[in-house]
Amino acid sequence: MNRKVVEANIETFSFISEGHGLPLQNIRINFDPSKFNMVGDPDSRARIENNWKTSLDKNPRIYNKSKFRLDNYRFQESTKILELDIGLTDYKDLHGTNLVESSSDFIDHNEIDGRRFKKMSQAIGVGGWVITSDKKFFLIHNAEWKGEQGGKLDRPGGHPEPQEAVREFGLSTEGALKEDHVKLEIFSSEQKEIRDEINIPLKNQNKQELLGVVFNLDKGGRVGLEFKIEVDLTSEEVLQLYRSGDQLEADESTGLIFFDLADSTKLDSSVVRRLTPHATGSLRFLNQIESTLLSQ
Repeated sequence: MNRKVVEANIETFSFISEGHGLPLQNIRINFDPSKFNMVGDPDSRARIENNWKTSLDKNPRIYNKSKFRLDNYRFQESTKILELDIGLTDYKDLHGTNLVESSSDFIDHNEIDGRRFKKMSQAIGVGGWVITSDKKFFLIHNAEWKGEQGGKLDRPGGHPEPQEAVREFGLSTEGALKEDHVKLEIFSSEQKEIRDEINIPLKNQNKQELLGVVFNLDKGGRVGLEFKIEVDLTSEEVLQLYRSGDQLEADESTGLIFFDLADSTKLDSSVVRRLTPHATGSLRFLNQIESTLLSQ
């Protein structure tokens, strides 16, 4: 299997082996903001600040918040161990680097893998495929107001939150975060997004695996870590929970569209055209595990 695929400016690297992604114990975190934060200068900082002011004028619902940053990754084929070099960034820097029209101009093609994007925010996004007990998966219809990919079809997702890790582990500042704190927040963040967006309780989610990483090269390598999570609920039960509307982030989407898992490799072109770039890349991973999931 060719782990790295670049197609239509979407780069994916698969961590899947024999139909399974990586469990938590196969992840190693190197967390050091002094080494792994974005490389910048006074000119880029001024550009970022100006861009943020313009973005706020256009969409006052967006707000700045710290994020974890992916500087680089290394996957060991023999051991199936993944190392992630993690720093800190924020949503303002994401808007002023990865999300500007000229973002691709700042990719350093003399570097390889994640280091190509050293001048970018590279705030880590997460997304994932929820597999129901009746062998279905779904896409969400993003609300139009969302600052990024509004109106598109997507898998549920968001960002791991440094401040969430600080709160959850009883720390005083982000400076007190350790590698295990960061790993647990990155790995659990997708489950919390599924809870907060779709209303699926954590107790109903299981068998989480990290499937791969997606880089949107049209957005300066905008990065997403992609997961698979199984739930002990049918698609109808998931839909009922979602429609109750009492989840924390109910306003971020306007509907769910369910598909048979066996059809993941043959979605209609009208659906594929509406996918976000990261959902498009992540679909490659879902196709790689489809037969394993169906055989369970």
